[in-house]
Amino acid sequence: MNKKVLGFIPARGGSKSIPRKNIFPLVGKPLIAYAIEALKHSQFVNRIVVSTDDEEIAAIAKKFGAEVPFFRPKELAKDTSRVFAAIKYTINRLKKEEKYYPDYVVTIQPTSPLVQTSQIDAALKLVFKKKAESVVTVKTLPHHYHPHNIRKVKEGKTSFWMEREHYKSINRQQRPVFYAFGNLYVSRVDLIEREGHLEGKNNYQIVIDHLSALDIDDIDDFKIVEALIKAGIVKTS
Repeated sequence: MNKKVLGFIPARGGSKSIPRKNIFPLVGKPLIAYAIEALKHSQFVNRIVVSTDDEEIAAIAKKFGAEVPFFRPKELAKDTSRVFAAIKYTINRLKKEEKYYPDYVVTIQPTSPLVQTSQIDAALKLVFKKKAESVVTVKTLPHHYHPHNIRKVKEGKTSFWMEREHYKSINRQQRPVFYAFGNLYVSRVDLIEREGHLEGKNNYQIVIDHLSALDIDDIDDFKIVEALIKAGIVKTS
């Protein structure tokens, strides 16, 4: 299938939870390397670009096989900056400077080291088959995070956010299944430019396991993922 598929990894230099988090070592490799390698092994992704404002991150990204054709402006690399803005900036510059315009963008955060190449390719196969605007990986919400079980606090008192639904569906089997984001987006580029979203109305999903969806936010997450990899409980691409 003759499609231009861009693998996109946003990796700014600043991080409050862990300094230099995107290149923090995980089982002997910088964190960002895992997302790059997962994309490199895909049968459909034919270009990988890392968007960063940081020279060290750029050098490491190139070492592991990604491109950094230009640096992200500082105003797009703040704590409050949206990933979408970096994607749009990258697409516009590639189009203007290289006449390169991909059909699809696969967006993976460097903090998702357990993303599998098989998940990337499954999502791409689905977007091709359905002629979809987008495909996103999702994971089922565990029982204690189910919306029917979530509590709110108002004026010092606690109650269920969806009180009627909570008491109406007594057991798990009666409750509808809810999902949370998994670890990657596949988006048509014309959707990104037209609607300003990574997910369109014609949107499908690939359900993945909870371990693959682990996101590293703090040092405890690093320790958990490292222990899982060393024990052979999870595999990286």
